[in-house]
Amino acid sequence: MPRILSDPSLIECPDYASDDHAAVRAPFINPNTTEEQAIQLLTNFWKAGNDSDRLKWVRQVEQDAEEVAERERLRTEAEATAARAQQVEVAAARMEEMKKNKSKYLPIPDRDVPTIAPVIAANYAIRRMEQGLYVDMYYYTNAGLRDALRDSGAVDDEAMVMLRQPNGGTGWTPAAAVRDSRSVVDDKDIAWEDFCQAAPRMIIAMEQAGWREERVRMLASFWGTLFIRRNSESSGIWPLPHQEEATTSRESTVM
Repeated sequence: MPRILSDPSLIECPDYASDDHAAVRAPFINPNTTEEQAIQLLTNFWKAGNDSDRLKWVRQVEQDAEEVAERERLRTEAEATAARAQQVEVAAARMEEMKKNKSKYLPIPDRDVPTIAPVIAANYAIRRMEQGLYVDMYYYTNAGLRDALRDSGAVDDEAMVMLRQPNGGTGWTPAAAVRDSRSVVDDKDIAWEDFCQAAPRMIIAMEQAGWREERVRMLASFWGTLFIRRNSESSGIWPLPHQEEATTSRESTVM
């Protein structure tokens, strides 16, 4: 249907009685229709057409409004879809970034300044603990922790060294997992003061490494017995000179 270009309600009815419309009136005048009747007839025809155009105009305006609303809906929907897609893309990129740089996004707890220094042993000792293997008590003494702090940045976590394997061959081993024996004191030679420092720290380290509860409890009981026996002695002699062998045997029993 052709579009109506202007509002029909704003158009005035022509004056069919004027001389300008004499030619329009003439065909309607005959013996049965006077000039006045012809004028009224023409006016009625025009009003009927104008009323029809007014209805068409209203429908056209409504249809235009519906089309505008639909276009706006589609535009809004497209923008929302694009925004969601961008959010997904940004979230995926952030997840990938967090995977690549985990330490950058680690949460920092809102806590007071610690009053006790954290126990950070040597990488070698930590790895042995995580594997459930025997660890010299020296690594958890004050001296051992100082050594670990001093050497913490000296070895690259990804560095490898060539070592002889238990099967007689050689193979690459992470440098951080290699025992540095330059200053390590064997358990059988450890001082009583150092034992008192290391034992409780090792119990906590075992629990953090996920050792079985009964295994940790047995070692705690064993070391507790040594502590009680030592305190019951009046002399300064170490109660069990073969502490290393006893501890190793004890660990092997509960593994």
